[in-house]
Amino acid sequence: MAANNIEARLTALETGLKEVRRAIAAEKKQLSKVLWGAFAGDSDFAEAMLLGRKWRASQRANAGKKRKLKANDRARHRSRKLARVGD
Repeated sequence: MAANNIEARLTALETGLKEVRRAIAAEKKQLSKVLWGAFAGDSDFAEAMLLGRKWRASQRANAGKKRKLKANDRARHRSRKLARVGD
């Protein structure tokens, strides 16, 4: 008797789980439709995209350039070279 009760409960649980999975899958599909174009015409979003584009362009422009050493950095650099030569 107890085995039949457990089997019935398990069947009901599996059925409920299938329904939940279907609902989640349907919600995921609808979420993409809701989000698509959500920022259309938003001036703040457009400004954020422009600033990001400018920042990435500046990073590409500076990627190949070496940083110039300042006087203080040059002195430290020379002292390290001399210390290695003496070793």
